[in-house]
Amino acid sequence: MMDLTPLLIAIEPFFIKQHGLFVLMMGVLGLMIGSFINVVAHRTPRIMMDEWRHEISQFIAEDHAISTATKHEIIKHYQSDPKLSLSYPRSHCPHCQQTISWWQNIPLISHACLLGRCAFCRASISLTYPATELLCALLSMLMAHHFGMGVQAAFAVVLVWFLLALSLIDLKVQLLPDRLLVPCGIVGLIANLYGVFTTPSLAIWGLVLGFVSFWLINAIFKLITKKDGMGLGDAKLLAVLGAWLGAWALPLVVFIGALLGVLIGAALGKKRQAFAFGPYLAVGGVAALLWGEALWRWYLSGF
Repeated sequence: MMDLTPLLIAIEPFFIKQHGLFVLMMGVLGLMIGSFINVVAHRTPRIMMDEWRHEISQFIAEDHAISTATKHEIIKHYQSDPKLSLSYPRSHCPHCQQTISWWQNIPLISHACLLGRCAFCRASISLTYPATELLCALLSMLMAHHFGMGVQAAFAVVLVWFLLALSLIDLKVQLLPDRLLVPCGIVGLIANLYGVFTTPSLAIWGLVLGFVSFWLINAIFKLITKKDGMGLGDAKLLAVLGAWLGAWALPLVVFIGALLGVLIGAALGKKRQAFAFGPYLAVGGVAALLWGEALWRWYLSGF
């Protein structure tokens, strides 16, 4: 039988270079997606609020008990103009409203060149924007390095992009929008139809058990205390992570998320205050995605 060892040794540097190039390319792509995620995180809650206001105005318009003059005043107050979307209007300074040029919107570089200030009014630009771009790039590179070139890496970066956007929105307004959760869950199920991260059956069970477990906990808590312990958005996010990672990953996701939540909540003095739990579940999901099997083996080896 032919010995292929010399050939494998000869082509190994090529694959090492290709891997490094792939990781670098994913980092650059992550920077660009991170810039878009900033837009999504900033505008999505405002778009949803505008839609709710429009629905309120439509409901008021059909209420015959309210006078016409009052209706006009309320509708004028609740209807936004112009209509906001992810693409309209163009990116602009929130202070002076000047439209930002393309060269002022290059991830990381523009923020550094402008010294963190608006080019027109010199108002300070939040560090959240470059931090999000950098974090998205690092997470994309981590997925590329961990999984290598292939389908797993492609789906993994999509998952972390969704989780980053959801986490930012949850931190801003304590809301996990269905308009992001639903497509994220669908993509996870599609991936696992082909067994990318787990089997189709485990993905479906993960989706069901992820939602039911948190919903049941909240229902029992509400029955005892007469108030909600957590939002259904957290249950939906856990269901989405179950669809991506399978039912076996759920205990690990919840454990890591709860541990981080307790530690950070205690450090920030928020023991009795409501706080966004989505980002901690997201961290648990990323940890389970990367090291889930290794962590389970380590845990079970102790028994």
